Amino acid sequence: MTTGFRAPPTPPTLKRVLREQFLLDVKFAHDKATITSEYLPQAKQLTDILRQDEELSITIEGHTSLIGSEAYNLDLSQRRANAVRELLITRYGINPSRITAVGYGEQQPIAHDGTPEAQKVNRRVVALIYYYPKK
Repeated sequence: MTTGFRAPPTPPTLKRVLREQFLLDVKFAHDKATITSEYLPQAKQLTDILRQDEELSITIEGHTSLIGSEAYNLDLSQRRANAVRELLITRYGINPSRITAVGYGEQQPIAHDGTPEAQKVNRRVVALIYYYPKK
């Protein structure tokens, strides 16, 4: 799933290395960016990873199904990524400087057949966990 992802720019003096992907199995209702309580354990698990190493940072990627306009889906995916970012900050106390949220809309589907099941799978959030190796 890392194929084709775009990471936000980093300062030129630091080299950022992808450590792992963490698939948050947060499913969003159609046209929604609300995280329900059933997904809090996964957010807590991601928080625990971040607390183990203060040098880690993450990029939260929001994705949508193929339903709707491209522009609308881009905005919706950003709202979904922002919702996870805000949850990690406000509920779990993660430093905001360690979390970037990026919405990709419908640009990176993992299911392409257009079925309702495929649309559900595409409405997802992924956390990319990075570290900055010491020289």
